[in-house]
Amino acid sequence: MAAVSNFFKANKMLSEVNATAITLVPKVSNPSCLNDYRPISCCNVIYKCISKIITNRIKSVIHLVVSNNQSAFVSGRSIGTCYALLSHELLRYYHRDRGPPRCTVNLYIRKAYDMVRWEAIIGALKLLYFPSKLIDWIFTCLRTTKYSNSVNGALEGYFDGHRGIRQGDPMSPYLFVLVMEVLGSLLRSKVQEGLFFALHPRCISPQVTHLAFADDLLVFFGDDIVSASSLGDFLNPFYEITGLEANLGESKVFFAGVEDTDKES
Repeated sequence: MAAVSNFFKANKMLSEVNATAITLVPKVSNPSCLNDYRPISCCNVIYKCISKIITNRIKSVIHLVVSNNQSAFVSGRSIGTCYALLSHELLRYYHRDRGPPRCTVNLYIRKAYDMVRWEAIIGALKLLYFPSKLIDWIFTCLRTTKYSNSVNGALEGYFDGHRGIRQGDPMSPYLFVLVMEVLGSLLRSKVQEGLFFALHPRCISPQVTHLAFADDLLVFFGDDIVSASSLGDFLNPFYEITGLEANLGESKVFFAGVEDTDKES
C-alpha cells in the first residue's frame, strides 16, 4: 500500500514496479512463426493496483466523453444492443440490387494495441479535458514501461517501451477507446462541414457516420467515388498522428445498389 500511495503523491515509479513479462500465446493450433502468436503482457501486482485506481477514475466519466458510436468498454453499452443490432439494420438488404446506392466499409486496425503512439494517447486525454494530474499519472505509467521476454518460463533481458499499450494493463482498453474517439470526432466534424463524404442514405437522420467496437470500425457513406477515396485520404493523417493503420487485408467493403463499374472504380 505504501508503494501505491507513494506513486500518487510523488508521481514516480521504480522500473521494477513497471517491469512486464511478455508471454506468447498461440493464435492457431500449430504455430510456425511469430505472427502466429499473440503477446500478452503480465504486469506485477503493485502496478496493477496503481493502474486499477486510475482506470476506475477513467471509467467513472468515460461515458460522458465517448460517443454512442463506440460500444466497447463503456458501462451500459454492449456489442449486442449498440453495435450488432444497429449495424444489422443498416446492412439489411445489401444482397439486393435495388434501393438507394450505399456503401459500408469494415475497417480493422492493424496491431492496434502494439502500434498506438503515446503522444496520441496524451493528446486525446488533453483534447477531452481530462485533469492534468491524471494525465501525468498515465504518462508516467507509459514511459516507465520495461519488457522482458518469457522464454520457456525464464525471463530473458529487459528493454524499454517506446509505443503501444499492454494487453494485461487494466487501463489499456480505455486508453485505446479514447484515442479512437478522436477519429470519430474528426469524422463527424468533416461530415458536418460538408467537406468529407456523403452520408449513407439510411444514416442522414440521425447522422450516423460510423459504429465501433474497440478497433473494429464500420464506416457508412454514399456510393460516390469521391467519398470512398476521401476515406483513405482521411485515414492516412490519422495513421501518422496515432500510429494506427487500417489492415487492408482484413478490411471489407459492402455495396448495395451500386453498379459493377462503380465498384471497380
